[in-house]
Amino acid sequence: MNHQMLTKRIYFTISCIMLLVLFLFQGSSLVRQKYNRYDENIYANETAPFDAGTQFTVQTDSAAVLSDSHAFVVFIGDTDSASGTTIRQWCTYTKRNLLTYRQISDYRTYREKLPDAVLLDAAFVDCNSDLSLLTTLTSYGISIVWCSLPDFNTIENNSVLMDFLGIANAVSPSLTVSGYKLYSGFLLGGESWYIANNEDEEKYQDFSLDMPWYIPGNATKTYMAAELDSSVYGTIKTEDRPAVFWRKSLENAYIFCVNGDYLSDTGGFGILNAILYELKDYAVTPVVNAQTVSIINYPVLAFEQEDAMDAGYSRNTASVLENVIWPDISTLSEYLNSRFTFLFTPQFHYQDEHEPVSQELEYFFRLLHEKQFEAGLSSTRDTDTSIREKLQKDTSVYRTFLQHYRFLSLYAKESEISEVLNGSPELTNTLQTIVTEKSSNDGNCLFAYVGNDVLQMKLLSDGTAYSYKNDFIQKSLNTALAYSSIGVDCTEICNPKEDDENVLWDKFYQKTATALAAYLPPKSVYQSCTVTQAASRIRAFLAVDYSSMRTGNTITLQIKNRSEDTFFMLRLHNEKIEDIDGAAAEKIEDGAYLITPERDTVTISLKK
Repeated sequence: MNHQMLTKRIYFTISCIMLLVLFLFQGSSLVRQKYNRYDENIYANETAPFDAGTQFTVQTDSAAVLSDSHAFVVFIGDTDSASGTTIRQWCTYTKRNLLTYRQISDYRTYREKLPDAVLLDAAFVDCNSDLSLLTTLTSYGISIVWCSLPDFNTIENNSVLMDFLGIANAVSPSLTVSGYKLYSGFLLGGESWYIANNEDEEKYQDFSLDMPWYIPGNATKTYMAAELDSSVYGTIKTEDRPAVFWRKSLENAYIFCVNGDYLSDTGGFGILNAILYELKDYAVTPVVNAQTVSIINYPVLAFEQEDAMDAGYSRNTASVLENVIWPDISTLSEYLNSRFTFLFTPQFHYQDEHEPVSQELEYFFRLLHEKQFEAGLSSTRDTDTSIREKLQKDTSVYRTFLQHYRFLSLYAKESEISEVLNGSPELTNTLQTIVTEKSSNDGNCLFAYVGNDVLQMKLLSDGTAYSYKNDFIQKSLNTALAYSSIGVDCTEICNPKEDDENVLWDKFYQKTATALAAYLPPKSVYQSCTVTQAASRIRAFLAVDYSSMRTGNTITLQIKNRSEDTFFMLRLHNEKIEDIDGAAAEKIEDGAYLITPERDTVTISLKK
C-alpha cells in the first residue's frame, strides 16, 4: 500500500490556513471589543422635539366644539365612569372633540354641526321617552353607539326598543358561553377564536363567559359572537349565536351595540376606532407605530442569592445569567426581530455585603450594545432602602464603570414617580421616560407627561403569560394605535428565594416565548422599538394634528407638527391605494395601510 508523505509544502499550507482561521476568529473578536462603544447609549439622540406644551387639547365646550374644524362625538353619560374615561382618552388620541351630557334631551345642537356619532351609556338613557329623540338623530344621519345595553328585562318588554337595537329575539338574561369568535374585518389581525379546546388551553381563558343572549335580526351585521357548548345547547346556527358586537343599518345611519363592558378598558380604543371605520367610506388616524418589550430586572450585577441559584440550577449566579438566561433572550429577540429594553437594578439588597461586580457590568453592556438593545434603570430595591439612597448608590456604580452612558428610561411604580424625579440628579437629569405598570385607577391613560419633558409609558401587557383577553386587547391597540408595550418581569428569576425552586427559567421562558410570539408576530409591519425610540414616537403622536377630506377617489391629508416619527393608519372598504404623493404607504392587511408622511400635504389616489 502506498502512503503519501506529508510534504513540507502541504504542511506549510495547512499551517497557514489554520493561522488565518485563528486570526479571523480572534481578530473579529478583538475588533468587536475595540469598537464596541458599550458605554454610550446609541439612542440618546432619537427624541422628538416635543413636550407637554405641544399636545392636542380636546375641546369640550359646546361653542368651541361647534366653531372648531375638528370632528367630534357626543357622549351621553359620565366621563369619570369606566367607559367615559376610555372615550375621553380615545378622543385625545384620535384628535376629536367631545361633548358630554347626562341626558340625551340636553343635546340640542345636532342641527348646527353633525357629530361623528352619539355614544350612549345605557344607565343614562330613558328607554321610553328618549327613543323618539334618538330616532330623530338617526334621521339626520347621526349614528348611535350603545356603549352598554339596557338590562335584559327592559329590552325584552319593549318591542320598539328591540327593533331600534336590531334585536330579533331576547333569549336569556344570562348564560355561560364557551368562548368567543371575533370575525375578520373589524379589528386588525384577522379572525380570532377565544375558546379553550382542551384542558391545557383553559389557562388562557380570562374573558368573562357570562352574558345575556340576544339574536340580531334583519339588516344587521355581527362582528363578534359567543360560542356555545353543543352538548348543552345542541347545534346552533351561526346567526343565532349570542352576539357581542353588532350593527343595524338604517336608511341614513347605523345603530351599533356593545353587549358587555368591553369599553371599560384599553381594548375599547380599537373597538371605537373600528366602529367609526364602519361608519364611513374611509378612516385615517394618527398612530404611534411602536412595539416595545421591556425586560424588567434582568440582568443583576450583584450575586446575592448564590444558594438559591445553586439549588435551582446547580450553577452560580453568573453562570445562570450568562449561560442559561441570556442565550434564550437573545434567540427570542432574533426570532421576533425585536429590540428589547433592559430596565434593571444593579442589586436588589442594598443593606448587605454583596456589591455589583464590575466584570458583569462590562460583560452585559457589551452584549446589549452588540444586539442594539437599550439599557435603563429600575427603582426595584429592598424595603429598607429609599429611592434616593438607591439611585445615589447606583450613580456611584455606573459613573465608575460607565462614565458616558446616558440612561434615558427608568422602571418604577406609579406611586414612586415624584421620588424618582427628585432622586439622584446625575442620573435623573438625563431621564426622558418613566415606565410603570398599568394601574386600575389610571383612567385607561396609556401615556402622559409627568413633567414638562418626562413621559410616562405604561406597560399594557404581561409578557410572561399569554391570555385570550390580553390577545384581544393587543389586537385592539394595534387597530387604534399600532402600539404595544409589553413587560417581562424577571425579578423572581434574578432574586429567587432559597426555598422556592418552582420559579425556574425554563418554565418561565416557555410561557414568555408563547406570549411574545402571539402578541408580536415576527412578520408584523409595525416597528419594533426600544423604550427611547417608542417614547419619541409617542411624543410625536401626542403633538401631531391633522385634517382629511375625500373628493371622488382622492383623499387629501393635511398635517401639522409633522416629524420623522409621525405615522398614520388608513383603512378602506373594498378599495386599495393606486398612488400616493407626499408619503410612503405599507400594506398591513387588506384594506389597511401604514402611512409615513414625508410632507405636510399627502394626496392618496384610490381604486377598486
